[in-house]
Amino acid sequence: MVELATTIWADGPSSNPYEPSKAQIREWGTWVEGVIGAFIANGGLIYTSKASLDADLAHAAHSSAWVIGDATAGNNGVYMKVGASGAGSWTRVADLPFSFIIAADIGTGTPNAIQATTSIPVSGSALVWTNIFEANTASPVTISFNGGAPLTVKTNSGNNIAAGGLVAGMIVMGIASGTTFRLISDQASAAVVAAAEAALAEFQKYYLGAYAADPTTDPNGNPLVAGAWYFNTTSNTSRIYNGSVFSPVPGMDPYASDAEATAATATNRIMSPARVKKAIETVSLTLDLMNNAEALAAIINRTGLTPQMLGAQAGDTNHRSFIQAAYDRLKANGGGTLWLPSTFTWKLGSGLTFNNGATLDQKINVRGLGPSTRVEYSPTTGTAIAIGDGTNPVGYLSVEDLYIVSTGTRTAGWDIEIKKGSKVRVRGIRTDGSFAGINCEYVNAIELVDTTINSLLSGGSGYRFYANPSVGRCDEMYVENITVQGRNKGIQGFVIYGAVNVLKGDRVYLLGVDRGLDMDSDASGTVPFNIRLRQFEVDRAISNAVVLTKGKDITFDEPDIANTSGAAAEPPGAAQGGNDGDVFTAGNGVSMLRVKNGRLGNGRQRGMNIGASDVMVENMKFHDLSKQTGAPGPHPMIYLDANARRVDIIRNRFFGFSRSTYCFQGESAAVGTVDGNYYTGMVNGFSSYGGSSIVFNNNRSF
Repeated sequence: MVELATTIWADGPSSNPYEPSKAQIREWGTWVEGVIGAFIANGGLIYTSKASLDADLAHAAHSSAWVIGDATAGNNGVYMKVGASGAGSWTRVADLPFSFIIAADIGTGTPNAIQATTSIPVSGSALVWTNIFEANTASPVTISFNGGAPLTVKTNSGNNIAAGGLVAGMIVMGIASGTTFRLISDQASAAVVAAAEAALAEFQKYYLGAYAADPTTDPNGNPLVAGAWYFNTTSNTSRIYNGSVFSPVPGMDPYASDAEATAATATNRIMSPARVKKAIETVSLTLDLMNNAEALAAIINRTGLTPQMLGAQAGDTNHRSFIQAAYDRLKANGGGTLWLPSTFTWKLGSGLTFNNGATLDQKINVRGLGPSTRVEYSPTTGTAIAIGDGTNPVGYLSVEDLYIVSTGTRTAGWDIEIKKGSKVRVRGIRTDGSFAGINCEYVNAIELVDTTINSLLSGGSGYRFYANPSVGRCDEMYVENITVQGRNKGIQGFVIYGAVNVLKGDRVYLLGVDRGLDMDSDASGTVPFNIRLRQFEVDRAISNAVVLTKGKDITFDEPDIANTSGAAAEPPGAAQGGNDGDVFTAGNGVSMLRVKNGRLGNGRQRGMNIGASDVMVENMKFHDLSKQTGAPGPHPMIYLDANARRVDIIRNRFFGFSRSTYCFQGESAAVGTVDGNYYTGMVNGFSSYGGSSIVFNNNRSF
């Protein structure tokens, strides 16, 4: 038997409907024509029930007959005689050959359980056309034909009918398929159209359209309602109906003039975006016109300034004068905040200078609006931001949340330089392409927090603290979470020179520098004093991680000093291990040194070279040292030269990794104690070069 019409013309998914095969259509048509031809040739046997057909067997084999009108819908159809005349039976071979059936819904059922009648039995191979007597009120909806079993009505996309989806008087068409009645089109279209028509009518009650004169009704001929408006093509204005007459729409057209906005007389008008922008950019001119100096100062102190207020534009090639003028305006009016919005890339053709003049308590803040505020410095020398000029002191100043980028190849100069500053805070600063990062000279109560110096060039320093006592001192400095990423050779990460007193550092990270920390006296011989560094980390130093030439009362707590063998390839492809310096050196100009609770290792020569006095090295882990091959090795992990005095090496752990290193060596003139240390992987253990001034106690391998 050929495929049924319901299969050949199946809907398929709504997003990808099936396309019927022409070959199947021709096969089905040929079969239908054959059935009709056989029926006509046989004289056209028609029965009103299957029972009456089964009772009449007096027909030859292959005779055909139709059953139409049987109360059981499935019994209706085309039948073929099987067996000789007077014997055998009738076999149903096809649906009745009706492709289109008209049904009627006269309201016998309910809105959600429709009962329809047809003059021809309904089958799955016929398209059924029916009216809708009344709108449905719920979902799902069923329909039954001629008292048959209810079929669930489905949309073309296979969904249940929504409440109100079937509207009284509408016509639907569908096919009976199993237990469902599948519509050809989605009911939603009718509901959407009805809703759209209702929305349009409601909209037209209030927007009437365009007219040359006041209308008297809405577009649908209904009376006008209060609030309805239209556009008058004669006057080119909008007019609104108040319930009795039309009048111009207030406050929309025209815009307020500058004079009206300034005088605040046009209370029912608005300012155009262009006027708002102009007002912001020229607000300083308005401030200049104020006669009350105290009011002017109060406004600036409370709200701050931006360079845009002084005329800066995004397309300017150099914003330096606008930024400097805004800062000077704040300084002249007692302080405040200079905002640098991140919507601009701020360009500097020369450096900025921030100072207070004769007044130190003005409290001026220079801040980016977010850490993405970019400041581009184009000169190859000089200082991008100078806080203080070295002559006039500066105080109560902060610079925060800026990304300073050197766009040229720097050969000299600092990103930020602080001279004679007191109570200055630098926070949230990132730099890139720097020759040197942040320099502090003759400062007091300085904070450097959350700063990162990137891509230092050869010869520069990341952070530097310097003071010559003939000019001044550096006192009470605090640094926290600061980073240097050197990526080159011949630079210093952290420098402390001269009369630098009371410097506390927490989380200092130095990566890819030639020398991590460099500490020494100034030309007068004054040494740094009271230096506290916690979680001080040096990684991938090329020559030395720490060099202490002169200094007093220095503490390293939880240091992490490793990878000083030149292992960094920064930039990629750079030579590795060109120098063979010691990891940590403390010269004979150093006294009162404490190194504790951390780790030191991965160097090419000695771990610590100590010539200092009053030294304690406690609870440290030393590992992976003496990596240089050949002379002049092997190298000890800790070495005391002849100047070392009162050095205590206690409760440390040494891991040699079988590189012929010594835990300890000391010259005969050195004085100290080596007590309670553990070591493993060492070839020679502890050696004192034959001297008797070094006392060894309780040291053992593990």
